[in-house]
Amino acid sequence: MRKLTGLLALVAAMALLLLSATPAYADPPGNNGTVKIHEGAGEDQPETANDPHVCTFHIHGFNFDGGSSGTWHIESWSPTNNGVTRDGTWGPASTSGEWREPKAGAMSLPDGHYKLFVKQTVPATPGGEKHKVFWVGCARQSGAEQARENLTATIGTARTVNAQLLATIHVAQQLSAAQQAAMMTVLSAAIAAQANLAAALAAAENALAQLNAAISSANAAQIAAAVAAAEEATANLNARIAAAGQASVALGAAISAAGPTTGAGSTQGTTAGGSATTSGTSAGTATTGAATSAATAVAGLQSAPQNVAAIQNLPSTSSSPEPTPFALLGVALIAVGGAVLRRLQKSPAP
Repeated sequence: MRKLTGLLALVAAMALLLLSATPAYADPPGNNGTVKIHEGAGEDQPETANDPHVCTFHIHGFNFDGGSSGTWHIESWSPTNNGVTRDGTWGPASTSGEWREPKAGAMSLPDGHYKLFVKQTVPATPGGEKHKVFWVGCARQSGAEQARENLTATIGTARTVNAQLLATIHVAQQLSAAQQAAMMTVLSAAIAAQANLAAALAAAENALAQLNAAISSANAAQIAAAVAAAEEATANLNARIAAAGQASVALGAAISAAGPTTGAGSTQGTTAGGSATTSGTSAGTATTGAATSAATAVAGLQSAPQNVAAIQNLPSTSSSPEPTPFALLGVALIAVGGAVLRRLQKSPAP
């Protein structure tokens, strides 16, 4: 029994010795630091986060010895292997062992895959170098920014055209039943075009939100997928904008062709004090004025066929200060809607 007790005591003592020694082997004193890559000159939140995909960047060290210093080395890494290297020194670290290089601003490298190696040399430490792999992709980020710019501009145009088409549809729906029946095909097409535009607009806004999230994540695969979706959404929205613009022009022309409608009906009534005759007219006068205003504006559009024809081939963005075809179409349609609605508001209800 005594032998067994002694043996157990010996095993316990050896286990404690091994447990107390393990941290010393795994984490030598003075070699406790970690390094992170941060996008640009600013800091991540939290600062201890790491950016594996960057354009410009800086190196940030944490938990090194207070007041220590050392070296850093960057070299291209497979699959890039472009032979590019960078070397420098860091420090002295703060009392908490924190440092960054460069101390202000950011550094840059050609697009590619790289590996960072960091070593504390003062005071000297046992153990190997700290390291971090990362991607530099300024061209990729530039493409994402262009896709975001294109989609944002197209969404702005779509919102304007959608509002104009809704206003034109509203004008048509204020006409008499007979007039609406005469233009039912055009009106139905306009309503369908507006619904399609609204659906494409919602999809584009969702694609833009996804692209913004991907750019913020700096994940290459996520950015590539979001850019492809944004480009598809831009193309689809441009097609719907063109269809909606054509529908607006066609419906405006139908409104102008509807012609005047004058109500000839009269209402006879007898009051307690005698007879009184009241003659009423329908909203035909207002419709006549509306159709005239619409005809004037549509004639202006039709007299400039280069603007209407250009609707099908609009670019997603424009760097030119000249008015775009959609801008010209918008001005004309706003004039139509504004003139018609003013006349309808002033006219008595039918």
